[in-house]
Amino acid sequence: MLTVLTEFLHSGCDRNENLALKRKILHTNIGALIAVATILLYATIYFVIGDPSLIRIAYFELSLGPLALLVVWLNRKGWCFVASWMLQLTALVAIVVSIHAGLGTLINIHLYFVVFAIVPIMFFPRARWGSVLILFAANVAIFAYYETHSVTPVASLQALDPGWLQTLKTVVVASILSTMLLLFWLADSVAERSEERIEQMAMTDILTGLPNRRLFELVFRQETTKSLRNKEPLALVMLDIDHFKKVNDTWGHGVGDEVLKHFARVFGDVVRAGSFIARIGGEEFVLLLSNTQLSDAADVAERVRQSVEQSEYRHKEHSLKITVSAGVTTVDLALSVDDAYRRADAALYAAKDGGRNRVAVYGRPSLETVSGAVA
Repeated sequence: MLTVLTEFLHSGCDRNENLALKRKILHTNIGALIAVATILLYATIYFVIGDPSLIRIAYFELSLGPLALLVVWLNRKGWCFVASWMLQLTALVAIVVSIHAGLGTLINIHLYFVVFAIVPIMFFPRARWGSVLILFAANVAIFAYYETHSVTPVASLQALDPGWLQTLKTVVVASILSTMLLLFWLADSVAERSEERIEQMAMTDILTGLPNRRLFELVFRQETTKSLRNKEPLALVMLDIDHFKKVNDTWGHGVGDEVLKHFARVFGDVVRAGSFIARIGGEEFVLLLSNTQLSDAADVAERVRQSVEQSEYRHKEHSLKITVSAGVTTVDLALSVDDAYRRADAALYAAKDGGRNRVAVYGRPSLETVSGAVA
């Protein structure tokens, strides 16, 4: 049920790439759902009271329910501007007709025009600021008119028990406040989710789906602090796809991108859960291993190297041979993060200078280069 409701409220969102417009469409669909719920609430109360005038108003308002749902259909078809106007006009007509059909201004239902003046900013994108101003001015003017020119309700409504009248007034105020609270709360929730997605995108490599350098450096500093506090070893592995420029030059950047994604998949399959891997630029990747000794980190790097070498990437009828070089170091917690980078990079260069497709371990005071099995 929740999935169906979510899909209903997101109708039309998938037709647009613009995140701001997606948000406006969602707000409009939510507004339409709130409008239908409000109509049902008042219709139920009118039927319970049983006054013939109120029942007639209930039937009229119920007849407007499909128009509110039409808003969602319009959004689904891509007519979001028309949908926003449809929602606003439907709500406005419903209140005006209800006032003159018998409700009058006795129960202060004209207070809804205050809401209608504010909420257009949630339904229209910034480029449609003219519509927002028109609706704001129109609703403020209508509210001012009814505030200064009271409309007498039908006699039967005036003769209602004072308790019922007070109930109706309370329902109107509570409904208005609830509507505003729900709309603004939902708008804030959507905005928060959008911010989270933007933040995630800013820290994710779009091509491989791995964390990017920005997020890696943040996690690196956090893990360094954690290891220092817990007195645990921390290892860093830097990896580089061998002869990647040749892949791009020979097969094109499209194939190069597929090779990077292939490597990222193999890399992720080999590394244990809880380890942190990232693409920090070009064909260069890093692996951070918490609570891991140097020899164990070298074993992990070697497994990655072997898995990449044994994996097969096919482009059409051709099979591309892919290998990787890796540099391994432990992070000296007494030194800066940049020093760890320099050590891992030095080990990586040693692996490349040693013939590529191998793992080099940064040791004290020399570099040990290993290939195949780790010494």
